[in-house]
Amino acid sequence: MSDTVAHPRLEHLAHDIERFRAFVRGRVRDPHLADEVLQDAFARAARAIDQVQDDERLDAWFYRILRNRIADLTTRSPGPEGLQHEPTAPHADEREVCHCFAGLIDRLPHDSAEALRRVDLAGAASEDVAHQLGITTNALHVRRHRGRQQLRTLLTAACGVCADDGCRDCQCS
Repeated sequence: MSDTVAHPRLEHLAHDIERFRAFVRGRVRDPHLADEVLQDAFARAARAIDQVQDDERLDAWFYRILRNRIADLTTRSPGPEGLQHEPTAPHADEREVCHCFAGLIDRLPHDSAEALRRVDLAGAASEDVAHQLGITTNALHVRRHRGRQQLRTLLTAACGVCADDGCRDCQCS
């Protein structure tokens, strides 16, 4: 059989490659190193794709692989010149959110929702987004902070107690 059929889950991930690339490049300064991290993460995902139990959590699973590959860079070299660290909470992006998140972000004020979409979801650098919006980096951080607080309130109202644990294994409808 000469035709190779790609796994549908891998095709889903490949469809969002630019979003994943932006996420990695927001944390790894060297674009070649960032692409290497992304390529390695895809290779790891291809080997373990059948371990994913729930397609709804596929993106969160892949982000975890990306974060682990980035973390490997910091343990490999004592001076991670290629890494860029955000001055925000260190584990904020490690929390998984349920499918309710997508609908709730639209209920936030436009400024907060836009800041969260660009930096937290798309992985763009805070400095770049602040410049694009014509505001200071500190103002952007305030918008993100307020947006997260409001989103947490909305998630708690929508999902109940599961929101306290980052909506892991959320069963809400």
